[in-house]
Amino acid sequence: MGWHWLTPVGDLLLVWPTALLTAGLLARRGAQSASAIRHWLLWLGGACLLVAASKVAFYGWGTGVRAWNLTCFSGHAVLALGFWPMLLAILVPPRRRRLRIAMLCLGLCLGVLAGLSRVMLGVHSLSEVLAGIALGGGVAWLALRALRATWLPLDRGLVASAVLLALAVWGGSRLAPPLPTEHWFRQVATALSGDEEPYSRRRWRHAEQMRGRH
Repeated sequence: MGWHWLTPVGDLLLVWPTALLTAGLLARRGAQSASAIRHWLLWLGGACLLVAASKVAFYGWGTGVRAWNLTCFSGHAVLALGFWPMLLAILVPPRRRRLRIAMLCLGLCLGVLAGLSRVMLGVHSLSEVLAGIALGGGVAWLALRALRATWLPLDRGLVASAVLLALAVWGGSRLAPPLPTEHWFRQVATALSGDEEPYSRRRWRHAEQMRGRH
């Protein structure tokens, strides 16, 4: 399976522009929808901050759960689970409950596959992806509760434009070099901790082995 094709589903450059576009469209549906979408963006943003904090803490101080090989939340899993289930669900009117649930399940499967792609590509451990799925799933649950009475009717022209935009961003994320977010996290971590080098998974494991010998 081409796991590298699934990774962009949870990419920052695809999810956040699409999320902001969705928020703008929902805001036009009325004050209630605008309030709900603001809360959803805050929850998604808060989850992203937790991802960043977990990575900075690991790179700077070697935090994590060694028994689980857990160093941080998987950002791709958080973004994929925190966005796609909600988006696909609200494309269906609430009265069509079975279809809405089916779209929700499709979004959940898409998010889980995006998270698993990080394991298969050797970027994250399974525990880190599961932690990201739990955090992103929590965002999706809160968002769907807030937007349970809202739906996003789209005309054909807008759908075509949105699909083309998503394909363009997704394709660009495959061809263009990724944002150096991990490098930024390492720089912030070393600046805050005062350590000369950021922690790596190998250094983290070595520190555990040394403690075990003593």
